[in-house]
Amino acid sequence: MIPVAAQWITPDPTFPVGTGPDAAVMAISIQPDGRILAGGYFSNVNSVLQPMIARFHTDGSLDGSFAPALGIDQTHNFTVPEVRSLSEGRVFITGSFTNIGGLPRPGIAILNEDGSPYSLFTPPLSSTPSGWINGTPSPDGSVWITGLFTNIGGFPRNRLARLLADGSVDPSFQSSFSRTNGVSIIAIQADGKAIITSATYGTVRSERLVRLNVDGTEDPAFKSALGTTSHVSRAILQMDGRMIAVENPLNVSGPPG
Repeated sequence: MIPVAAQWITPDPTFPVGTGPDAAVMAISIQPDGRILAGGYFSNVNSVLQPMIARFHTDGSLDGSFAPALGIDQTHNFTVPEVRSLSEGRVFITGSFTNIGGLPRPGIAILNEDGSPYSLFTPPLSSTPSGWINGTPSPDGSVWITGLFTNIGGFPRNRLARLLADGSVDPSFQSSFSRTNGVSIIAIQADGKAIITSATYGTVRSERLVRLNVDGTEDPAFKSALGTTSHVSRAILQMDGRMIAVENPLNVSGPPG
């Protein structure tokens, strides 16, 4: 057997150009043209004011043509933990902002190629306007959102809702969760169905991994072997529909931190 020399992974010393973000990056996404979107806790990039979200050229230099004007939610740590590249150069983000360029955007928005708010997507306010909203876009243009809310845009929705492509609440979608459930979106399939993990709190904790149809009903064809003390924190859907998941044990003595 011929020995194979070890290959070490080392950082590229030329990337990024300059000092980069001045605080943690929480999310990245690659656009079709190779430019890199980043969101996180940072306020400046290369000593240039660029709060919470930035775009970089392929060499790591800051793209100054992308400059979202995010209005800050003062009740939270300032961050954009979710950034996703969409079609036609648009960008989907969630985070601790309340408006973009003065237009109301309660922690969830779609941006144009230059960072301005996409006017055809107007999300509604939740019952907890200072609460956190997380979202995941679907291939059909809709967006699944989770948070501490019990009402979205006047529709009763516990912890989970689906927004149509224009940002309005999908009236045909019903959440089957209670106001005490912890709900996270793991992945959205190509057919629009969502894989959800939820924790129910009480004297006994149960952790469930379910697949929901676009109307919110549970898909009985999806059977999870996940244990009651396990939790899927991350997952990637493969092209063949199978899922690679990161499973973590839960502390069954109390709710998650």
